[in-house]
Amino acid sequence: MNPSTPSGSDPPLVVHGFASVWGQPSPSPFATKLETWLRMAGLPYRTALIAGRPRSKSGKFPYITTPDGRLISDSSVILETLTAERGVTLDANLTPLERAHARMLQRTLEEHLYWTIVWFRWVRPSGFEHVRRDYFRHAPPVLAGLIPRVARRGVKQQVIAQGVGRHDEARILTLAAQDLDAVDALLDDKDTVFGAPSSADAMVFAFVGACLATPGGCPLAALARTYPRLVAHVERIHARHWQHPAERVSG
Repeated sequence: MNPSTPSGSDPPLVVHGFASVWGQPSPSPFATKLETWLRMAGLPYRTALIAGRPRSKSGKFPYITTPDGRLISDSSVILETLTAERGVTLDANLTPLERAHARMLQRTLEEHLYWTIVWFRWVRPSGFEHVRRDYFRHAPPVLAGLIPRVARRGVKQQVIAQGVGRHDEARILTLAAQDLDAVDALLDDKDTVFGAPSSADAMVFAFVGACLATPGGCPLAALARTYPRLVAHVERIHARHWQHPAERVSG
């Protein structure tokens, strides 16, 4: 069954986000992580394209709405909430050491590698040309030229404030290589990060996949392709869980 298609009488969760780009389920690796996790956990959901400003308190996506009308934002909070409420056992057999490694992996991917992805997409001129064209292709024509420029100014400020944006391109690529080295060493020659499917595999799929998918002759994509074990992992997760892409409707 396609996990994004509700079955029986079980009301589906609704994942709110943006249209897919560059062969990725979402332009956001956080949203890709969430949807992949839902598929791995076997939780039915449907997707809805955000038509205006996100309704989450943070003003960011992804967020979900539940059958009882709650809005839950932040991908990590969503996973924690659904694990508790829906009895998800995906990570139940992880040892304390594996849980510690999973937490460090999450911090590496979400709080560091992510910002190198953002820099190569939004700050590097050739990357932004693709972002401008593809991220905002559904925007009204009158706003299609304005929104990307305004968004880019805000993103640049965030990348500088985080710290990655204070370096030159060569150094940022080195930082990304250090992160990918660490993830590659943790995966080693295993089919999954910890030998059995877990949330960690959804994270690696989402963030390494985002590196690989960034177009425009991106040096980050070229770097990611030099890690055959990581590339193979992304391909395995895609084959296992993304044979049926999510259908996104307005909502």
